[in-house]
Amino acid sequence: MDFKVTVTHERACTRVAVEGECGLGRLMSLLQVLEFDSPSWPRDTLLLDLRQLRTRLDEDDQYRLAGEASGVLAHMRKVAFLTQGGQLREASDVHAFSEEAQALRWLAVR
Repeated sequence: MDFKVTVTHERACTRVAVEGECGLGRLMSLLQVLEFDSPSWPRDTLLLDLRQLRTRLDEDDQYRLAGEASGVLAHMRKVAFLTQGGQLREASDVHAFSEEAQALRWLAVR
């Protein structure tokens, strides 16, 4: 499995883009890293951009990922997942979007 993670601090949020082959286990590990890295970020909103992820997550995996994000990133004011080609199953206060503009609008609202 080969994947790349890019962190970009944008006006409305911090974007964490994941591209390549990355299964649920590695995504869960990434969330653990973000838990410790994110308190130093300039924004309290996160956009996890999974549009370039080649690995498909089934509905149960999606729910587990969103639930884990809700728990480990609870200090973030808002967390959104951005997906392409299908909705990501949401959990708790983590919202999923298939359109970038819609996700950014939601993250920008106080």
